[in-house]
Amino acid sequence: MQFATNGYERTTIRAVAADARIDAAMVMRYFTNKETLFKACIRQDPLLPDLSGVPTDELGLTIARTIVLRWSDPAAVGLLWATTTNQETANDIHTNYRDQIAQLAARIGPPEQALERAALVGSQIAGLAFARVVLKLQPLADMQLAALAARIAPVLQHYLTGDLGLTGDLGSMIRR
Repeated sequence: MQFATNGYERTTIRAVAADARIDAAMVMRYFTNKETLFKACIRQDPLLPDLSGVPTDELGLTIARTIVLRWSDPAAVGLLWATTTNQETANDIHTNYRDQIAQLAARIGPPEQALERAALVGSQIAGLAFARVVLKLQPLADMQLAALAARIAPVLQHYLTGDLGLTGDLGSMIRR
């Protein structure tokens, strides 16, 4: 909770230990340092639910609902802010999302496109979170969660299951 509330930079091992009602030495014994503790926290937080039972044509909406609810949680907002000031935090969260989405994408589509699809989905998730939470871009910042999920779901669905389309160089696409 300390990382989510205070961000990575301001979280201390002592504060984490105090929240857990244990001695800071115990935290250090099991995690060695703050970075290792943070990575363990991120790994324990699966960001997305188990999507194995979700019909393929409902994945975009399921992920969209999960994401908009997650980024409306004050604890998650703290982690989002931490990504703006700490590259390690950003990398850890990015890796967690990428790995989960790439596994899903590899299961439902061509495995060689899994990382590309995961990056596209991740770009939408990160962009939406940043625009809504950090920039407070209107009307996104005040949009009802269900409406926001419904609007972003088709894009996520397309990135997961749709034809990624255009190939070739950008110049030839622009000239068309």
